[in-house]
Amino acid sequence: MLATFDTAYNRFLLLAAALLLAIAVSMTFYQVVTRFVLTDPSPWSELAARALIIWSVFLAMAVVIRRGDLIAIDMVFNFFPAIKRFWLRCWVLLWIFAFLLILLYFGIEITIRVYHQSVSLLDVSMSWLYLAIPVGAGLSLISLFFRLLELYAEHRKVRATL
Repeated sequence: MLATFDTAYNRFLLLAAALLLAIAVSMTFYQVVTRFVLTDPSPWSELAARALIIWSVFLAMAVVIRRGDLIAIDMVFNFFPAIKRFWLRCWVLLWIFAFLLILLYFGIEITIRVYHQSVSLLDVSMSWLYLAIPVGAGLSLISLFFRLLELYAEHRKVRATL
């Protein structure tokens, strides 16, 4: 059941991130056309595209953490035997966990702090833009949990072969 949820969860996040990125690219293309072809630039499309890219990055961050595709120095991991590699990866995940907690805490703080400010050209609260930080951090914490479960399962298989 957890595996099914994990797969659906990551598929949804990846699809949402890709969709937001595709909309951002379309808005950027629209901005270029209005600016250089029509010589009447659209004032809102650049800001909206920037906001969508920010949301896309924070949604995709959870998928990257789950897959273990963060930038890693594999050469360092390969110097260690398989059992020690597990503990090294756990140590790295612990630091990622600490970073995500900090991101979550301060993301909530800044989202609350800018609640009354608005993005002038979009006529929306600035907090909708900053909300990507705590949402992305929270989703990444869930992904980190699933990554840890997967690493533990791999570790048990390695220990069983020894």
